[in-house]
Amino acid sequence: MLQRLRNRANDEGGFTLIELLVVILIIGILAAIAIPLFLNQTQKANDSSAESLVRNAATEAATYATDNSGSFFKLSTTEINKLEPTVNITSGTSNAYLKTAAALDETGAACTAQEGCTGYELVAKAATTGDEFTLKDVEGVVTRTCTPEEKGACHKGSW
Repeated sequence: MLQRLRNRANDEGGFTLIELLVVILIIGILAAIAIPLFLNQTQKANDSSAESLVRNAATEAATYATDNSGSFFKLSTTEINKLEPTVNITSGTSNAYLKTAAALDETGAACTAQEGCTGYELVAKAATTGDEFTLKDVEGVVTRTCTPEEKGACHKGSW
């Protein structure tokens, strides 16, 4: 029994250098695959935050128009934030923020008078990626665009 313990203590079993290198190589390959996928998912999450923000702002823009006899005249990020304080309009944070909010006339141009301001344009920006998501409603026709294309959640310029 004592002899068996001595033999076990003297046995230099373990991993060879080649085995260790193979394991490190496999871990490196897996990391090279996983890290870009993880970063892309993080970018998509940040973009989704901006998309959600612009949708919430659209709801508040409709509320603003209801309170102003159906007109979006003088619609701004500040007005939307007054209606819903959770809509972030500050660019210095790591979250998405509402970059612009503007009233539009029936042609889609900037509105200059109380009458005819029947549309709006909202732009939200994902602070960490810089991607911008625009929601435009002119005469009930809603368009959604985003920049830059083919990055994060922006597929072919729309979302």
